[in-house]
Amino acid sequence: MAKAVRNSSTGSGKKSDSTQTGKRDGRTGKAASDKRSSKAGQAKQRAQTRSGQKQGFSMTRFIRDVRVELSKVTWPTRSELLVSTIVVLVAVAIAGVYTGALDWAFARALQLILPK
Repeated sequence: MAKAVRNSSTGSGKKSDSTQTGKRDGRTGKAASDKRSSKAGQAKQRAQTRSGQKQGFSMTRFIRDVRVELSKVTWPTRSELLVSTIVVLVAVAIAGVYTGALDWAFARALQLILPK
């Protein structure tokens, strides 16, 4: 009888998974992770056969999809854009002043600690 082992990746401590008990599945001795990887390959193959063609990159389809997605975007009004821009510029100015003040303070402290 196999001893149940706590799964360290999830920390759940459940005894349900066969890989936690050290057992192998009934197939040709492969571990359960092989089963998961083969399922992903099977799903990809099913998707290709459903569409009737192999899934590949098509520039025309990409541009068509981009146009569809851009039509779903809620674009800001001119006043909303102006207000957002001002907020960003003020935030950048505040961060710059804060960073500059800290830089000056640390430089001054180092001058006091390490005289020339």
